[in-house]
Parts: sequence; structure tokens; C-alpha cells
Amino acid sequence: MSALVLWGVPLLVIGLLVIGAALTAARAVSSRQRHTGGDAPIIPVNLASINDGVLVAHLGGRIVFANDIVRDWFGIDGGDPDLWSLAQKVRPAESFLELFAAEGRATFAVNERKVDAVSHQVAVGEAAQLVVVLREETLPPPLTREERSSPVAFKVLSEVGQTINASLDLDSTVQATVQGVRRVLPCDVVEVCLLDVDKGLLIVAAHDGPALSLAGFEAAENAYRLVEGYPGWVANTREPLLVADMAADLTASAEPLNGSRPQGSFMAVPLAIRSRVVGTLNLFATQPNSFNEDDVTVLAMIGDQAAVAIENARQYREQAARVAELSGLQKIASAIGTLGDPPQLFASLGQHIAELMGAEMCGVLLYDCESERLVAQRPMHGVLDTITAEYSISLAKGSPARGLWEDVPFWFSNDIASEDLIKELGLAQLVELAGLHSTALATMSVGESRIGVLQVGNKLDESPFTFEVTRLLQTYADQAAIIVESTRLYDEEQSRVAELQGLQQIVQTLGAFTNLEELYDQLTRRIAELVGAEICGFLIHDSGQ
Repeated sequence: MSALVLWGVPLLVIGLLVIGAALTAARAVSSRQRHTGGDAPIIPVNLASINDGVLVAHLGGRIVFANDIVRDWFGIDGGDPDLWSLAQKVRPAESFLELFAAEGRATFAVNERKVDAVSHQVAVGEAAQLVVVLREETLPPPLTREERSSPVAFKVLSEVGQTINASLDLDSTVQATVQGVRRVLPCDVVEVCLLDVDKGLLIVAAHDGPALSLAGFEAAENAYRLVEGYPGWVANTREPLLVADMAADLTASAEPLNGSRPQGSFMAVPLAIRSRVVGTLNLFATQPNSFNEDDVTVLAMIGDQAAVAIENARQYREQAARVAELSGLQKIASAIGTLGDPPQLFASLGQHIAELMGAEMCGVLLYDCESERLVAQRPMHGVLDTITAEYSISLAKGSPARGLWEDVPFWFSNDIASEDLIKELGLAQLVELAGLHSTALATMSVGESRIGVLQVGNKLDESPFTFEVTRLLQTYADQAAIIVESTRLYDEEQSRVAELQGLQQIVQTLGAFTNLEELYDQLTRRIAELVGAEICGFLIHDSGQ
């Protein structure tokens, strides 16, 4: 008994000490969590260590965590990633952005990498966050030659066709075409080229393959000229092409890639709707004799489905752009209701066009033939009136600005500070006082006469101005020119009406008075009111003096 007491007391004391230490530690952790609040771990540890990409953001889109996989996929060198800059590397960007608005699932491409992503809303303390998990899609191995002659091939080709036709988004369709080909035919590189008739080029819309292979087969400037190369030959002849060994090929199309002559095999089919070519579908392999005639037949089957899907997607994009353009023109046309109030007219035009172009600033500058200047009209959307009042562009004969005014329909710059024309165009004040760093100007013309320019500045999403964006601005400028010219004609008409009313009043006055002094009094009063003068009188010539 004494032994038990002898050993039990120390053990009891030690146990109490351990329990006390545990309780003290628990209280310390709880206190630290209460005081740190937002400094608590952003995501559970197991999410940070998984093999998928992970992004964590507050509701609204501010990203607070990106693991190493995401940083590698998006090319983030350091610092905190920005949602909008990440979205620029995703196609389609809308699918990616929707994951940060609410819980959901989406598939998209990140720098040519096909990704399946899902977002979950989780509670972190009293706040809510969205955890987006991104997983790279891995394609099953391509069919073997034996499988291509079995019922399995028909099932796979059917699935590929369904995938290609699943979307009306052009980028998604060409990506699905590339992935579908790689599912069926073993190769090193797949390319989808779309025909640009105006430029005479086959533009590479999508390509996929191992990095080493792409480095050897990449098209110069991301396009092929129609007058040379294997893809150009396919587009011109509308015939499939099989080159077993490019290094040994001595046919008329012996310049496969803009003058380069890589080793390996090449195969391509035209993407055609009836007799009209919309592009080409190209396959490369680093080893000679990698393709045969059966492969060409299979590729042609995929190409026929892809051509229809791509053309539908392209027409849908053009129609969507046209609808947006018409909607924008309708908004601009609504400003015609303010013809009698020029400041309200320019405010309405500036606001509507700024919204349509996604720009921070927008305004109209009208040509003053007497001073030979483009003069800013107040108000300019996003610019203080005090700055607008001093803003004009000199169009002196022989100046660079005059050359732009007379020779080009539009002009844009994405780095105003580095432009030599900054002083010539009078943009220095806007750069210094209004923070202008990028701008686009489109001429406003009525018939053959140029009446001014429409200017926008600083895209809200910080994207650059491009030829496509500026051509849309030119469309809006043409519509705005009609409205502004209608305002001028309206003012002239109102002036004529006022003149006629004034003359009518004067004639009525002449017949209403017989007393000469009263007649002069009424005439001078009426004329002063009509011309807005403080003093008005008659000087009568006295021939006797």
C-alpha cells in the first residue's frame, strides 16, 4: 500500500501538470484565432498539398491564394495573382470567371492546357471564400491501327464528333477539334488553321503537342501564306496531302513550313463547306512514314465535322458581334433626343460610347476651320471640364497631326508616354492631368466631309486597343457624326425660325404705331431682345446738315 502511495502521488502530480499544460495551450490557440481573424489559414492544409491546381478567392474575385501548380500553369513569376490577368490566359475566359461568381463547374484551356475546374464556397471564420480546384484533363491513348478497324473506332469517332459540335464558341470548337484528332490518330503535333481571305493567310487558331515537337513545327508568325507550304497547297487545291518523309519530298510543294525542311511526316486535309475552304487540319510526326492512306481517310472524316462546327461557330461570333454593334448604335441613336441641348448631347454620347467600348474616357472633338484645330466639346466623359476646356489638337498644314487627320480613318496607341506625336496631338495635358495612358481616335465624317473625331481612352479592363476594337469605334464614330451634324442643322433651323419670328414681330410693330417715338422705342426693344443686346438704337441720316 505504501508503495502504491509512494508511486501514485508523483504520477498524479505529473498528470495534473500535463492536463494543465494542454488546457493552457488550447486557451492560447483559441485566443490567437480570435485576435488574428483574417490571418487564420486561408485553406485547409490538405488542399494546399494536393496534386491539382488550387485558387482561393474572396467572394467578388480577389484572389488570396494560388498554389505552385496554378502558378506554373499561368506563368506567375511572383507576387499576388490578379483574377483579370489570369482570365486573359484562359479560353473561354467567361467560363473561368463564372467560377468566382458562384459555385459551379467549367472546362477551358489555360495556355493550350485543357483544364476541368470546379468551385466550392467554404466558410473561413465569419467570412466566405471560393475554393477553385483545377485538374488537367488527360486524354486516353490514341487508337492503335488495329482498333481503328474495329467497332471501337466508330464509337470514338462519334464521341469526337459530339464534342466538336458541343459548343458555338469558336475557341472551344477548334480546341475540341485538336483534342479529338489526338484521341484518334497518334501524332506529335496537331494544328487547326483558319483562312483569312483578306490577308491571304492561314492563321493558326490552335495547336497541340509536346513542347519539343512544337518547337520544330511552329509556323512563322503564327500563320502560313497561301502561296507556299504544305498547308497553303492543301487550301489552294482543296485536296488532302500525305508526305511520308518531308526531308525526301521533291514535289512542287517542297517548302513545307515557310522555307523550313524538318524531318518527319506530314498529313493534312482541307476544312471545307461544299466548295469553300475555311481552313486546314494539319498533323506532324517527327518520324518518317508515320501516316498512311487510312489515316488520311480518318482525318478527313474528322475534318468534315470540324469544318461545319467551325463555320457555325464563326458565323455565331460574327452575328453576336453584329448584334452588339447594332445595340451600341441604338444606344448612340438615343442621344438624338437631346438635339436642342448640345452639352447634354455630348454628355450622352460620351457616356454611351464609353460603356460600349469599356473605356474610362470618351469625348467628341469638332473641327474648327478658322483656327484649324480639333476642339474638345464639353463635357468629355471621365475628364474634368477645366481640362476639356483647354484641350484641342492643332491641324496646322504640314504637321504630322494634319497628315493623320487627312489620310487615316483612325489612330490608336497603347503607350501614349512613348509616342513622339504626344505634343503634336496635344495629349500631354491629358497624360499629366487626366492620367491618359492609352487612347484611340476615329474620324467623324458626313459624306466626304470630316467634321471631327471621337476619342476614347484607358480601357477599364486594361486590355490594349487593337485594330478590331478601333474598327468598332469607327462604326460608332460614323453614327455619332450623323447625330452631331443633325444638331448643327437643328441649331441653324432654330436660328432661321427665330429670325423669321423676329422679322414678323418687327413688321407687326411697324403697322401698330403712328407715333414715331413710340415706333422707335418698340423697334429698338424688339431688336435688342432678338439679338441679345443691351443697347440698340437708330441713327437717321439728316441730308440737310
